[in-house]
Amino acid sequence: RGNENYQKQDYDAAIADYTEAIRLDPKFAYAFNNRGAAYRAKGQYDRAIADYTEAIRLDPHDAAAFYNRGIAYAHQKNYDRAVADFTDAIRLDPGNAAYFSNRCRARAIIGRELAQALADCNAALRLRPDSADSLDSRGLTYLKLGRLDDAVTDYTAALRINSMLPSALYGRGFAERKKGDATSGDSDIAAAMAIQPDIAQEFAGYGVK
Repeated sequence: RGNENYQKQDYDAAIADYTEAIRLDPKFAYAFNNRGAAYRAKGQYDRAIADYTEAIRLDPHDAAAFYNRGIAYAHQKNYDRAVADFTDAIRLDPGNAAYFSNRCRARAIIGRELAQALADCNAALRLRPDSADSLDSRGLTYLKLGRLDDAVTDYTAALRINSMLPSALYGRGFAERKKGDATSGDSDIAAAMAIQPDIAQEFAGYGVK
């Protein structure tokens, strides 16, 4: 029932159901993981991390719990902790493209391990070539590397898959401006801001400004 409520986006009801499941079986790691997901959906990242941590303690081989905790850390802008958790998720399940893609993005945002970030995105795209998110993350990596043509190519490919992806629109617009194409750049940035008004602030937090 908790899962049904989660799918309906009734997160408070889902949390109540997961809490009851945990009361009935305090060693039920899956219930902690799912309650963490509901807390994360509500923006309560500290509670989400606490639940994911307990899920990992109960089942240290659950790659998804490490991945989910990494996502929560990324929401808190704690990218070093996110990278560590994504690394554990990859160690446990090296065939999951999302794990590589999110480690790529976190490393690109940190900016210290851009070669490793690029390798992660390449691995993600080998596993799932049609992933707009992975193309978007590699576009960000290319931006941070100063490879503007490659960034535009990846962002364009991402937008062919998901034309409403604001980060790809903004990233392509930023790269186009840097390349001297203000008309195309301004158009893409305006489209991105129409979808996500704070997208410029988000990229500034990535060091892209």
